[in-house]
Amino acid sequence: MKFGVDTQTTRTEVVTTPLVIKFPSTYYYLSLESVSINGNLVKPFQNVGNIVIDSGATLTSLKSDLYDQVEAAIIDAIGPEGVVERDQPKPYTLCYRDGSVKNFPLISFNFFDADYGLHFTQSNVFGKVYESICLLIIPTDEHSILGNFQQVSFNIEYDLDQKTVSFAPADCTKE
Repeated sequence: MKFGVDTQTTRTEVVTTPLVIKFPSTYYYLSLESVSINGNLVKPFQNVGNIVIDSGATLTSLKSDLYDQVEAAIIDAIGPEGVVERDQPKPYTLCYRDGSVKNFPLISFNFFDADYGLHFTQSNVFGKVYESICLLIIPTDEHSILGNFQQVSFNIEYDLDQKTVSFAPADCTKE
């Protein structure tokens, strides 16, 4: 964690998006415009201030209507072979048998007014849970949250004066 004037303006591929002021004001709201799965876009029904960034939440949760579309696109990209149909570890809803996935899709979150999509690595999106590889994104009936698995390997800058959040890819082993 860094404080002060060390900004991300000199980094490449910085994703900067405005903060959205909503109630309750204790949350940092962003506007997720779409989720890209191997270039196929899935768009939420409502996109202004529709996701909270929360480093204290482990998993990302997406409103069920958006999650269902994202899950279907991921299954289309990977294929249905290896999907664990029963006894998935809770709270995960999409798991594959370990070793059954040969090509993980490129998944990105695209935010309002950002020049780039926030591109995730395989480890940002899938994780080993017991004998399965599970999607680290879950459905919710509450508000969507960008959790900390998707924040790993990014420097994240909150500029409260400019009312923006910026993400820059980072190798945290070197910084």
